[in-house]
Amino acid sequence: MHALKQIFIFALLKMKRNIFFPFGVSNFEIIATDNYTYVDKTPFIEKLERNKERNVSFLRPRRFGKSLWLSVLEYYYDINQKHKFDKLFGKYYIGQNPTPLRNAFRILKFDFSGIDASTRESTKQGFNSSVQTTLDGFFKFYESCFSNQEQIKIS
Repeated sequence: MHALKQIFIFALLKMKRNIFFPFGVSNFEIIATDNYTYVDKTPFIEKLERNKERNVSFLRPRRFGKSLWLSVLEYYYDINQKHKFDKLFGKYYIGQNPTPLRNAFRILKFDFSGIDASTRESTKQGFNSSVQTTLDGFFKFYESCFSNQEQIKIS
């Protein structure tokens, strides 16, 4: 495996263009638009859609691209990102072979990584605050997707 890694790095160094690896970048839009190198994993979107499993788990070690993969899915399925589809996915497999579900959903994304879990109370307060902030942002971001009657019920 070590020799294969060395061959891969040597091949990359021989290429005549600059290569930028997205270390620590987990936002697909940044990677797709800022000239970062991205190994196209978008064919897996089709496989996910064909897979009829109710729950899917991504069990990978740290720093193996789980957050980036979720960002890819977020931009692919988000109805409010439809106008960016060609710019973000045009050069990748899924851009050439989109599925019927592309840009068809409202995405509700929770991030609990910043919650202070040092005590039971701080965990509960952080969780509730995070959920409320995320829901407020969700309804504001997708405001145009809801009818006036639905917007009144949400308020």
